[in-house]
Amino acid sequence: METNLDKQEINITGVSTQLLEMIETDLNTLSPNNAALNRKRIAFSISDSEDLAELGMSSLHLQDSIIELTRHLLVQGATIVYGGDLRENGFLEKFLELSFQYRVKDDAQYFPFINYFSYPIYCPLTLEQEVKFKKNRVKIVKVKPDTIFSLDEKDYQFVAPDTIENTFLWAKNLTKMRKEKNLNSDALILMGGKLGGFKGCCAGIIEEAYVGLKTQKPIYLIGMFGGATRCLIQSITQKTTLITSEHKDYFSEKYKALQHLYQEKDSSNIPSVEAINTFFQNLSWKDLHNGLTEEENLRLFQTNHLMEAIYLVMKGLRNCL
Repeated sequence: METNLDKQEINITGVSTQLLEMIETDLNTLSPNNAALNRKRIAFSISDSEDLAELGMSSLHLQDSIIELTRHLLVQGATIVYGGDLRENGFLEKFLELSFQYRVKDDAQYFPFINYFSYPIYCPLTLEQEVKFKKNRVKIVKVKPDTIFSLDEKDYQFVAPDTIENTFLWAKNLTKMRKEKNLNSDALILMGGKLGGFKGCCAGIIEEAYVGLKTQKPIYLIGMFGGATRCLIQSITQKTTLITSEHKDYFSEKYKALQHLYQEKDSSNIPSVEAINTFFQNLSWKDLHNGLTEEENLRLFQTNHLMEAIYLVMKGLRNCL
């Protein structure tokens, strides 16, 4: 679809000259004194996607882009909300560094970042690691296990998702964490992501989007890094099927066993592929509730230029929060 922005004069960067001028003027007028997003909680759902290499990028491009977007949000006084785990060299490590750099030195109660951990992921957290989080002004939230498991705190322990029962434990508690994270966030930004290799009831970004859309939180889909986010965009705009037979994790014997366990223990929340596909195909850009027009959302879906994406996200946030 050709938009008005496509008809403008294009310079060497591939972005219209008029839009570049708007971006430069708009972002430069933002300052901590304006605090346009003062204490608003902006959630991220991000991870590497399978097709980064096909797009001529690597995880470093995604990391650099996240850092730049996060920097603009922090300058505007936003609080970043994440649901990361403890993997070394992951996105959580980058957020730790940024949080320390953008802390308010004379306000010990201000935490630029909040990280939600689901049970049992937080069980291996050491005192040293928790001190590191606090030192870097990252607030950690340990979400208690779902009540379906009737666990006392003294019985909390880490288990790997290596059996169907343990996979069910992880899936239910990842869902609980994502719902709590969503409840305590004002908006959600999605980038990249994989459709397979998940440890919950479905791919993390898919579930984050599903939870956010159900509660009508403003959602921003940045398509330049492909992956699950781009598949979501295609499902919403082109009505393509989000999860197909190519995504073998959803049609494996393990997944069938997981669904059976849901049927047995939690029949109201069975992770149905058909229900997920139907839900996203029935959406339109209006359901994103993100303060952007249809034309602007299409640009955010399609642009390969980071500053344009940042400009659009910032514009939408200031329009709707």
